Amino acid sequence: MAPRTERPERLLARLATRQLRRGALVWGAVFALTIVSSILAYESTYGTAAERTKLLTGLAANSGLRALFGQAREIDTVAGFTAWRTLGLLPLIAGVWGLLVATRLLRGEEESGRWDTLLAGPLTRSRATLASLAAVGAGTLALLVPTAAALLLAGVVPGDLDLGGALWLALALCAAAPAFAAVGALTSQLAASRREAAALAAAVFVAAFMLRVAADGSATLGWLRWLTPLGWIEELRPLTGDRLLPLAPLVAWTAGLVALAARIARRRDADGALLGHGDDRAPRHVLLGSPAAFAVRESLGGLIGWALGLGLTAFVYGFLTHAVADLARESAGLRKHVQSTVGAQVDVLSGEGYLAVALALYAASHATAAREEEASGRLETLLARPLGRCAWLAARMLAGATCCALVAALMALAAWAGAALHPGGVALVDMLKAALNALPVVALFLGVAFLGLALVPRHTGAIAFGAVGGA
Repeated sequence: MAPRTERPERLLARLATRQLRRGALVWGAVFALTIVSSILAYESTYGTAAERTKLLTGLAANSGLRALFGQAREIDTVAGFTAWRTLGLLPLIAGVWGLLVATRLLRGEEESGRWDTLLAGPLTRSRATLASLAAVGAGTLALLVPTAAALLLAGVVPGDLDLGGALWLALALCAAAPAFAAVGALTSQLAASRREAAALAAAVFVAAFMLRVAADGSATLGWLRWLTPLGWIEELRPLTGDRLLPLAPLVAWTAGLVALAARIARRRDADGALLGHGDDRAPRHVLLGSPAAFAVRESLGGLIGWALGLGLTAFVYGFLTHAVADLARESAGLRKHVQSTVGAQVDVLSGEGYLAVALALYAASHATAAREEEASGRLETLLARPLGRCAWLAARMLAGATCCALVAALMALAAWAGAALHPGGVALVDMLKAALNALPVVALFLGVAFLGLALVPRHTGAIAFGAVGGA
């Protein structure tokens, strides 16, 4: 009797799940640590009812903080504070993760030529798309499990959170992953390369975030939350009056974009794209004179993207420095909380901790880009010339260090500009010192990431991002 043959789409889904499972578990651990630290910090910092009431009153009246972190509901309780602290950050990470893995599994695999063998058989392009997105669903589950476990152990068991609300919060924190993975699936059909697909998906994500910021920062524009997936997630209101209605547009958004992506995939040609461009551009020879220059050239796209994103974030944090300082002067608990989590005095809020984490993630991305260059076969062309692997690796590390230093300087300048919009802003030299102070830590994580590339290349991403997340 002949052995039963597994359907090709199931094989593809299993393979794709293996590719992203480790990264999902790493980010799940980061989610869990964030939740546990938020609960413990709140209980130790805001120990009295008077301090919690003062915090609630101050945050409710501070439009700048509401715009950045979302609406503060019932923040005088452990449940309300945990929901506010985590919903302002973790869905953003989940959304970025979702759009990046979707574009990598779809347009990235097709661009590398690895889909050609699969599609030569009975597997159609639309079924391959759905199989890859099923893997993203499995990865979301791997993200959800440690998140829910942390809420149960740190919140439900001590009696600070109810079981249903904790599970609803875990779902809300991870819901952005499939929502923006669907965006990545659609842009993978529209764009001709993985980089362009990720850029288009990121543009949608930024627009969604800005709509949520406008809605939360204004007393009259709250209706804008119903125009963005991030707003729907906030309107789920976990632990502060759970609501089911916002789940409907969230599911419809995800299902609709997935169906549209599968439909386009079925009708387009191999390696085709609705926004395809011609290859008749004149050759560009800039930064091709040495391995280091070529490494910088390869990093330019990421440098521009990270610089814009982190620069805008630093500007917003700088602008909100006075808002945080004004509130902290009235709340000893918030003052203690800021000093312990950010690592700076409230009156000169440099945000060194956030700066170091963001730059460490950027440094880790340089190692994963180098790994992708090797795995895709592009490195073979370089090594065919009189270039050793050590020289190539050193050039990649030098390019990463240079780009991190440039982004750090830009973030310092942007934070200074944001703070300068208020009277008595933070001095530029202090911001530059904060950026300089973070660079040794960034260099450490850059070295760890490239050490992972040298020793265990298949697990470069897990080692690089896992080290940052664990720290």
